[in-house]
Amino acid sequence: MSRAVMDRARATLRFSVQRYPPVFYLLVISLWCVSLDGMFGVLDGGRGLSFSLELLHVALSIFGVGYFMRIVDELRDYEYDLIHNPNRGLAKGDVSFGDLYVALGLNAAVLLGTNLAVSWVRAAILLGIMVHALLLWWLENHWVAYQRSMFLMIGVAIQLHVGHGLYVWVAHAERTGRPLNPKACWPSWQWSSCTCTGR
Repeated sequence: MSRAVMDRARATLRFSVQRYPPVFYLLVISLWCVSLDGMFGVLDGGRGLSFSLELLHVALSIFGVGYFMRIVDELRDYEYDLIHNPNRGLAKGDVSFGDLYVALGLNAAVLLGTNLAVSWVRAAILLGIMVHALLLWWLENHWVAYQRSMFLMIGVAIQLHVGHGLYVWVAHAERTGRPLNPKACWPSWQWSSCTCTGR
């Protein structure tokens, strides 16, 4: 691997750690996943909190898709950051759009590959979250009504977090072998939809 490629990889890694601190987000997301999974367990008549390697995989997947969303946000905010946050890595030139496109592609490949090995449904949900994050970027650049309405922005953007909750819910059902029960899980579903993970 050439020195130039290694230099770009190190620059992207430094930028990623700065803009998406892994220890903080891993801790917060892991606690969120465990608590939401435990709530689903109680509401569907199970035993509540239970820990497993598969639940760790769920938390890592949410962490990964949160990183994808973070990078899309950085790309989306580039012109704003040039004026208001010129010290951020992308605005300052520490990383390029190309560097972040590579990071997005690799991240998506790892997420989809590791989830397809377990469940195509989970992989589809993650793909939907990533596509929705890209859609928000497109809307912000091309739809005037979206640009001018905070309520419209919130209404569309919150679907990302609904996707997070859906992913944990489906993973819980697959891991425990219990059928999905929307009625029993509705209270925790509302809570998960209002929780901002990885943003």
